[in-house]
Amino acid sequence: MLARAAGGFGMSMFFLLSSYLITELLLREQRTTGAVHLKAFYVRRILRIWPLYFLAVGLAIVLGELIPDPYHLESRAVLAFLIFAVAWLPNGSTSPFNVLWSIGVEEQFYLLWPMLAKNGGARTIRRASYIVIVISFGTMILYAGTGGQLWYNPFVEFLFFAVGALLSIGLHGRTWNLRSRSRWFLFGIGIVCWLLAQYIGHVSDPPTPPPAWRDCVGYALAAVGSVAIFVSILSIREGLIPRPLLYLGKISYGLYVFHTTVLALTMRWLPRLPYDVLWAAAVYAIVLSVTISIAALSYKYFELPFLRLKAKFELIKTR
Repeated sequence: MLARAAGGFGMSMFFLLSSYLITELLLREQRTTGAVHLKAFYVRRILRIWPLYFLAVGLAIVLGELIPDPYHLESRAVLAFLIFAVAWLPNGSTSPFNVLWSIGVEEQFYLLWPMLAKNGGARTIRRASYIVIVISFGTMILYAGTGGQLWYNPFVEFLFFAVGALLSIGLHGRTWNLRSRSRWFLFGIGIVCWLLAQYIGHVSDPPTPPPAWRDCVGYALAAVGSVAIFVSILSIREGLIPRPLLYLGKISYGLYVFHTTVLALTMRWLPRLPYDVLWAAAVYAIVLSVTISIAALSYKYFELPFLRLKAKFELIKTR
């Protein structure tokens, strides 16, 4: 379905949001303390990302040994996981933990951006963002027709990091307050852009490789849609968001890391029901409940201790 495929742009939204937040915090730290402290930044990122990431990598290796068909990981795939380079594998990996490719792309972004903020501030980040956008579209043209491989190409996905950074610079220090009607309008525009992006470019789940111009238009629409959705919820009052959704946001890292594995194993082991609709409903009900439970346990007993340690390296308020 078009709508389900367009939902893949939630990943693009994640990249944009990550870039926006990191850029905002770096600029705020520079303004407040007079400098960007690289050591503290990388320690914070390591304590937030690495523990659960490498736990998942270990589980991927174990799963590959327990169920070698089809989840066995070759040595190059294991190495790619360990160095955050899964996105660079031509066909990814067969593991359900292949979703970690996006974490690797994000880590690659972290290698460069803090240094730009430290040495040049907002002006350098803005110029670098424009260069990244050109590189992204150039990559789309150069690798047009490669289908899904384009989606996993870090240079393509860097488009959303660049847009998020420009958005952060443009809104930095400004008050953002919209009426409810305007927020819903922007949100609707964003969804329409995502649907058009999928329809024109078949970006997130291409059945056939589109020509270069469709790739470019598709990703441009995906970026516009991500911006529209993001600004529609930016600075929304916390009281307007249901508490269960706030909690899901808190444990979202675990939800993302574990959901595909829970889905794959549930579909593998759940007896097939005579009616496909009932079977699909059972699968999604089990996957949702099990994934939330695992993510909640992971957050409370595994991630939270590292987050408490991370707080000791915060120079400004980050939440």
